[in-house]
Amino acid sequence: MRDRTATGDADPASRAGDPTNEGRDDRVENLVSRAVQAAQRVGPFVLVAGVVALLYGVWITDHALLTHEGTDPYSRTAQLVIEVDNGNIPPQLLPDARGGSGSAFGRYYPPIPFGVATAIAMATDDVVLGVNLAFVAAAAGSAITMAWAARRLGGDRALVTGAAIVYLALPYHLFDVHVRGALGESFAFVFLPLLVVGMWTAGLDGRWSGAAVVGVAGLLLSHTISGVIAVVFVALVAGRALYVRSRAGVVAVVVSGALGLALSAWFLLPQQLELSDVWVSDQRHMLATDDAVVGHAVPAGDLIGSWRNGFRGYDDPPYLADVGQDCWLYFCGGENFALGPVTLALPFVAATLLLRRRRTKPLPVERTHERSIAAAALASTLVGATIVWLGFVVVPRPLMWLAPGPAGYVQFPWRALAPIGVATTLLWVLLLRDRRHGGTALVLIGIAAALLVPAAQREPWVRADIVDACFTAADVRDSADPVAPGCFVAGDLGFVPPADGGTDSRRGRGARGFTTGNDYLPVSADEFDPQLGVPSAPTVDSDGEVLTWHRTGDGLQATVRSAAAATVRLPVSRYRFTRVRSDREEAEVLAAEASNGIVVVAVPSGTTTITVDRTRTGAELAAVAVSVTAGALLGAAAYRRRRPGKRARVTREVHQSRQSS
Repeated sequence: MRDRTATGDADPASRAGDPTNEGRDDRVENLVSRAVQAAQRVGPFVLVAGVVALLYGVWITDHALLTHEGTDPYSRTAQLVIEVDNGNIPPQLLPDARGGSGSAFGRYYPPIPFGVATAIAMATDDVVLGVNLAFVAAAAGSAITMAWAARRLGGDRALVTGAAIVYLALPYHLFDVHVRGALGESFAFVFLPLLVVGMWTAGLDGRWSGAAVVGVAGLLLSHTISGVIAVVFVALVAGRALYVRSRAGVVAVVVSGALGLALSAWFLLPQQLELSDVWVSDQRHMLATDDAVVGHAVPAGDLIGSWRNGFRGYDDPPYLADVGQDCWLYFCGGENFALGPVTLALPFVAATLLLRRRRTKPLPVERTHERSIAAAALASTLVGATIVWLGFVVVPRPLMWLAPGPAGYVQFPWRALAPIGVATTLLWVLLLRDRRHGGTALVLIGIAAALLVPAAQREPWVRADIVDACFTAADVRDSADPVAPGCFVAGDLGFVPPADGGTDSRRGRGARGFTTGNDYLPVSADEFDPQLGVPSAPTVDSDGEVLTWHRTGDGLQATVRSAAAATVRLPVSRYRFTRVRSDREEAEVLAAEASNGIVVVAVPSGTTTITVDRTRTGAELAAVAVSVTAGALLGAAAYRRRRPGKRARVTREVHQSRQSS
């Protein structure tokens, strides 16, 4: 502090050394320091949130948007809201589908994506907002998990922020949301970073990884097919672990995967055991044969991108009249499976650097294992996985011999672009992690490139609004037909107008189970007209009559009377979890006669009351027990690992490095 006595402007208190001004300066400096620290902590979150709003903010609206999925995401969520309101948790059916007989969408489709959409829809009392915000939540969640993965790989604050932004701006990530409207694959982006880095950590450290467990379970419960594709990376990690850690690493990878499977068993086990009962198990029906996979390969030139179409999706106005074309509207519209030049080039650049690194002198001892050897090994694994995935996307035929038949369930090889995007982002982190002079500039340039290119390709206007009143809470809860006839302006692409030109649409897409095909209806239902033979109310043949009937929250109850033995046909789709009871022991469920997939009951003469509801199958109860046990074991193991005073076990390589140093 300067001496002011010479100027004559200091009072006696100042000359006596009054610390008032000095204390004030210290307080200002502290406030400035705290503000800077707060900005450093909060700034990355604000920046990433701004990028989410920039790239995915079009979904923050209560207007329904048109994608390849049409109105299906909204229809399904509206039906799941009804199912939850009826007390069925977890939801099993879309109750209004197929003329009210029900479609087992909730039983067979992974629960996380539409579970989130349903929860938000019920919280906001708006189905459209629930679906739209679920897409935004998936984008935000993917940024968080990628930031965690980048931090786990040793990235600093700038690199962690950059990785999250690059991941959000990947062309296929945007395409999956804005064009395809694929809610399941959007949530797969959340769990893929956890799976990749978690599995690598497990193989390296020789102990199970909580991130890998959550990644496996989350991926299987969000988009099972993406989990199948990710097996390629897990196999490469297991091979690398066998080389680095011998059996301990392989055991850790297997245990992590097994725990993830066990956590998801409550859904996955009943689904797989019962999958043959519904049309989704038919590979030809689902375009899931080997020939279909080969036919959906992406030409290498298309991976670079199309500036003409960008991420707009449809090239034509999305109106129902366009269905009269030679192909369905969403097949006629534009598509873009671009990865972009940087995404395509990065694996090969990384491979070149890795080969070059092999020729350099050995790494100094003081460089830790995690920051050198492990990074190079992970980068080589990612390069290998990316090249394999790229080969599957462009020329899948040579790779089909690995798993002929089951590999067809991938359906479309371009689904591998999601794990390719994860690998590309992590390679970006690994290559810039040890940057020197100008490294921060490289991070900023990478962020700018990731944002500017997709932004230039995005369509600046909202693509299409479906009639706002289609999916209001009132329609969902109060109307017997939530998908009203006026909602077919944009999106019910599978709907063929009646010949008489009327507005009766058989509950819109509900006739096909609110899916592109009758995917989750019984295989005994007609493939081309699934509502064929489904009565609008219980019917009795012979001289019988229906005295009373009503629907319940999870089924139906009907009382019938007949002068002789008769057959009762009920408007309820039959699944393994469908339970049929009667107050007459002589009544019998006629499975052989249920050729159209509905419940048919043979009743004796007299009056009979039939109740149809749902039950828990033995496989379902066993699967729940497996998941609960796995959760308890994980909780106990996590507590033991984090217990105060428990020393974390180091890897063999780190131990050897310390000894040699």
